Amino acid sequence: ARLYRDHGRAADAVRVEQRLLALAPDDVRLAWRVDVGLDEIGDHAARIEHLAALARRDPDPARRGIALATAARLAEATGDRARAIELHRATLAVWPSDRAARAAIIELLRATGRWDELVSERRAEAAELADGPGAVRALREAAWVLETHLGRPADAALAYREVLDRAPDDAAALAALVRCRAAAGDRDGLIAALEQRVDAAVGRAAVHAAIELGLAQERAGRGDDAMDSYRRALVSGGG
Repeated sequence: ARLYRDHGRAADAVRVEQRLLALAPDDVRLAWRVDVGLDEIGDHAARIEHLAALARRDPDPARRGIALATAARLAEATGDRARAIELHRATLAVWPSDRAARAAIIELLRATGRWDELVSERRAEAAELADGPGAVRALREAAWVLETHLGRPADAALAYREVLDRAPDDAAALAALVRCRAAAGDRDGLIAALEQRVDAAVGRAAVHAAIELGLAQERAGRGDDAMDSYRRALVSGGG
């Protein structure tokens, strides 16, 4: 292999090292040398598979993570998004706190329209973060995908409810919760969401919110509650 390199024949040198590695598959140092050679000759497809195999053999977690992360980036660069997602997930298995790998997975899932998986990823991210703006953003996207891409308003409502549990003043999430409860035909859930909106509204918005609540209560056969809501609308409107 050295002789070939001395004569500028890098591809031949790599082929010799690959044959040697086939005879000694546990020689991690040789395996990394093959990776350097594949990088040198620009054989990205072979390098991706070599790095994935190397990650299974190398006993060192840091080097395994490097191999997988490098392979994932190469797969992205060559347009193999499905393989890139797989490799980024393998990276997370080695480095669970690798934010770059998780962010890459999310971007790739969006780009490829793998909506169910995107919801799962965003929910997992929110669970890890527990609270704070990052968790709210993750849950908001999960809810939006469930509502707009997957057509699952009941599940979307649950996700919007989780957003509001963390960010009670999120008016957009509350409006979305009302919308999804209505789309799912969940009368009791819709009334509860409208009650929350009435409590949060001021001015003319409070009037409209109370009227909408009253209408929902009427449709649910709750006439007395509806009358109370209409009276509240009158009070809010100064009537």
